Amino acid sequence: MKSILDTVQSGEYKVGQAVDLIIHSQTDLGFKAIVNSKHWGLLFHQEVFQPLSKGQEIKGYVKKIREDGKLDLILYQEGNKDSKEIGERIIESLQEAGGFLPITDKTSPEDIYEYYSVSKKKFKIGLSGLYKKRLIKIENDGIYLVKTSADSNTKKQRPT
Repeated sequence: MKSILDTVQSGEYKVGQAVDLIIHSQTDLGFKAIVNSKHWGLLFHQEVFQPLSKGQEIKGYVKKIREDGKLDLILYQEGNKDSKEIGERIIESLQEAGGFLPITDKTSPEDIYEYYSVSKKKFKIGLSGLYKKRLIKIENDGIYLVKTSADSNTKKQRPT
């Protein structure tokens, strides 16, 4: 087996770049992973919302290239790139559940990941987009699908 390097060369990776990971071991800080079969990287515990096991192959992303040449990793893309998709998935879930879900921006990151396979940050971005469009109401007990005027017009129109 070829040796895995602790540090990367300048320009070898970019922040946000998709990489192939093999989970190697768990440490006090997180999970040590082999990146693209060449380098070591670290997934921090507070950014992992799913069970990981030794030898597991998984897609990840470069979160940061530290000054010492080491890689910090995450399992999801950062930024708003997926927020439209998560918003659509929240609406679909609400429709399937009859207009209410007992999940809010206060729900634990682990539960959000279990429901939607995204970080709490991404979930909140998607949720706020729906709220700004007035498609949902956020209450203490959960989120509610807002009935649109088109919904109420179709209910008012009854065949005679």
